[in-house]
Amino acid sequence: MYAYVDESYQAGQFIGYGMFVTPYEKIDWLPDKNILKNTRNKKSYFHATDDDYHVREMVIKTINENASGAFYFFYIKDLDASSEGQKEQTLDELLAWIYLNQTPSTKLFIEQRTDINQEKLQKTFMRTKDVLLNTTIDNPYICKPLYYINTEVVDKNNPGITIVDYLAWTCNRKLNIAQKIENKDYYFNTIKWTKNLPTCDVYPIANGTGYIERHLGNYYNKDHKWNYPYNPLEIKLDDCRIEHPQLATGHYNEIERLIEIIVNQKPPILDHFNDEFQKYCEYKNSKNHKDIIIQSCKLFILCCDTLPIWRDINKTDTQRWKDFLQLKYMAYWIYNSSTTIFVYYSLYAFIRNRANLKNTESLVTV
Repeated sequence: MYAYVDESYQAGQFIGYGMFVTPYEKIDWLPDKNILKNTRNKKSYFHATDDDYHVREMVIKTINENASGAFYFFYIKDLDASSEGQKEQTLDELLAWIYLNQTPSTKLFIEQRTDINQEKLQKTFMRTKDVLLNTTIDNPYICKPLYYINTEVVDKNNPGITIVDYLAWTCNRKLNIAQKIENKDYYFNTIKWTKNLPTCDVYPIANGTGYIERHLGNYYNKDHKWNYPYNPLEIKLDDCRIEHPQLATGHYNEIERLIEIIVNQKPPILDHFNDEFQKYCEYKNSKNHKDIIIQSCKLFILCCDTLPIWRDINKTDTQRWKDFLQLKYMAYWIYNSSTTIFVYYSLYAFIRNRANLKNTESLVTV
């Protein structure tokens, strides 16, 4: 999957990010900007805001004839166009979508700006990953693979960025409420969005957030990555709760057993979690039991859908899916700092007396 991202905003109205997602790496069908003559935009790249009418028509026509992918526009009502907090919130929403839809080979291209660089992108990914981790306790049913996302900061000459720039501009224009623009929906409606596929238009509501989703060509990702093969909604959330420390010990034993196997046989798909594995090993060597407990549960949440550890569970085996969701739910319940102290002493006593505990049948396999 290849994702192209560009920022777009209307001062005093909103700031947002457009994203074009496509399964095709090569985009070589856009017209050559250098052969265009008599245009007011003398820059070496297309820019919808500055391009002449006939250039816009030509670029949009080319997109309509060739583009295949999905387009997403995430935005937030903007009272201060320089607000870093609002920009971060909007970018976080976009990256959360990427995390929930990515494949092991996802590559993200984002337009170069003064406030965008590789270091900031990685920090944003870490922040977004933590947000997704924190949703586990309320949504253990959602599959959250956390693969490494390869990122590259590119300039406006990148053809994928050109597509995002134009599509985001049509949304920008459509949403413009401050300026009087005739036929403000014209360009948005000129795009040949694929019919009979899911669309979404969520305009600014109470908290000022908004979202637009459209598809182009023959692309549609119908197999959402956040769905498990089994429909876990048949299992009640209350059935996943294991809140009594004495009951939690057996499930924690399973979590740590799985993490030990993963540590000893760690596949490359988990290499981007090396720092987390290193912490776990350090805690094991120092026999810091409290940190071992917390780090084991964190690693379980990171790895359970990324490997995934449930891959050998039959989709009709309700009991094993329930066991898996219990592990996932409880892992976050222990990892969450607000509950760690509550269960720590029981689990600590359990670890010290592990030798007296009989081996139980494995709930899941690696």
